[in-house]
Amino acid sequence: MPAPFPSPLPKLLVDDPNLAAALATALVETNTVFASALPRQFAVSIVAATGASLTFAHAGLREHEVHYSASLLKLAAMYAAFELRNAANVFASPPPLDALERLGATFKDDIDAAVPRITTTPGFLPPAPQPNYRSVFATLPRLDGGVAFEFSAAFSTAMREMIVMSNNAAAASVIKGLGYSWINGVLSHAGLFAEATLNGIWLAGTFDSSIPYIRIPSVNDGMVAQATTCFEMANLLANIFTGNAVGIEAQPKMLQLLLDAQIEEASWISFRKSRLPGLCFDVTHTKIGIGPLKTGADVLSEASILRIPATGDLFIVAMQNCALRDQQAMAFLVDRTIRNFLGI
Repeated sequence: MPAPFPSPLPKLLVDDPNLAAALATALVETNTVFASALPRQFAVSIVAATGASLTFAHAGLREHEVHYSASLLKLAAMYAAFELRNAANVFASPPPLDALERLGATFKDDIDAAVPRITTTPGFLPPAPQPNYRSVFATLPRLDGGVAFEFSAAFSTAMREMIVMSNNAAAASVIKGLGYSWINGVLSHAGLFAEATLNGIWLAGTFDSSIPYIRIPSVNDGMVAQATTCFEMANLLANIFTGNAVGIEAQPKMLQLLLDAQIEEASWISFRKSRLPGLCFDVTHTKIGIGPLKTGADVLSEASILRIPATGDLFIVAMQNCALRDQQAMAFLVDRTIRNFLGI
């Protein structure tokens, strides 16, 4: 029986001095055009996806800092859901007829052991950390006489509402269906979260407080249950884009949800939301977040894929801890970085 968790995703992002120089110049330009008496503490990773072999040049500001990022973390839940479906179908090949009944018992010990801080949290008892397979999956007959696992209709609807509408009740349903140990076990095994340093992508809160939260330290909001670094979020999105995350069969389904999210809600840095004219990019796919810090201030976050109409180039942007007052400044910073890098 193969282990249920994925192998580490490749670290596709490579720090690039030319992109770093473009970002540094853009930051000076941004602070000139959008002068502010208050210090800006936003974090960002900007990634140029270029060349026939699709390399991912990266530059960032505070890109390795862990910040509270609210609904942006729903992207991690989507990724973990597709990894669970993949693991279930690997388990079911060759498929036992009672696969759904056996799935929980087979995966349980590996999932319990994946992230010890979850199963050892006082007051947080099984089965809450484990997936609820009957709510997540429906079984479909296969030609070989076995079964295949597909998302149930209810789970599919909840996942779509979580990503496209950013609905918190739907997110709670998805997260409780998957379980904290599965979600964070996937993130840890994929190399997106480091248990030793508590750095990377972390999701152990349901957005509705229906089960206890399990928190890690963040730079912007103390102990939080929904947190990430820009670098790891951008790397996850790059791996979804290339099909490395889960596999090429899942890639278009995940990208479709993110495309629909851009149509429905729109990126914070897009013209539709920022109202900043003359941007050199169109946002094609996105997941956004907005949430209050313990100070009461709201912060914006997002992970997006951008297309440059003038050149056809693609960029990935992950940003967080952006104050509402800095929304246009962030859009300008991304625009100027791209222009400086491409020479347009």
